[in-house]
Amino acid sequence: MIAAIVKPNMGLTANRPPRHAIVTVLGPTGSGKSALALDVAEGFRRKGVGTMLLAEMERHFAFKGVQSVLLETSVENESGIAFWERHGYRTEAVVKKYYLGKIDAYEMTKKIEIQK
Repeated sequence: MIAAIVKPNMGLTANRPPRHAIVTVLGPTGSGKSALALDVAEGFRRKGVGTMLLAEMERHFAFKGVQSVLLETSVENESGIAFWERHGYRTEAVVKKYYLGKIDAYEMTKKIEIQK
């Protein structure tokens, strides 16, 4: 079972108790955008868990009126890049030395259709 907690500042945290197989943290960046981190423990990858969490986060964003999502992922994270692209995220820019002052990141975004 995946537990999700909506925080007052519009953040959402989800995990898989008790082993914390999945951790998702998101929050507002201002200007109608939200940032997110989606980490699925290796043993739970390729089972639809990330897709399920992302779909729920995007529904939450749409409900809250978020217009677009911004994320960064390492240029070396081939499976992560493929995951985001498969779900409609597109690379907008390269952020130099984003991770540990050494590794570049792709800045990726997706427009969210607001629920009325």
